[in-house]
Amino acid sequence: MGTIIQVIADIQTTVDALTNVRSAPSYPPNMLLSGLSAETYPAGGTITANGAGWMQELHTVNIDLVMPAKDLARDLAILWPFLRNIPDGIMDDPSFGGNASTFDSIQYQYIVFEDAGIQYRGYRFTITGIKIQPTLT
Repeated sequence: MGTIIQVIADIQTTVDALTNVRSAPSYPPNMLLSGLSAETYPAGGTITANGAGWMQELHTVNIDLVMPAKDLARDLAILWPFLRNIPDGIMDDPSFGGNASTFDSIQYQYIVFEDAGIQYRGYRFTITGIKIQPTLT
């Protein structure tokens, strides 16, 4: 079983392979890049001991797919296909490269924010219940 860092790396590789995503770095940058970019990060989790020798981790991971806001209709025409493409890419390998057992769901929400004087819009995908069961040593 892998780690949450390996799960995030697998998600970034999946998102990076999608057409039109200009940047999907392994670690979020200090400033957003121009164009369509994706940042993946752990949003929370629970770790419990489940008997001798192993534990269970349940993680929540966010993927922020964003772009500089220009024209609403144009921006949404670019973003909307990812409402299907990102979940499809994740569902193709729900074990995240063998680094997790499973996950519960993928939710999304529309987001708008400003960074360094630039307004961005996009979608936040939240993957809940990413289950990792490492063996304790």
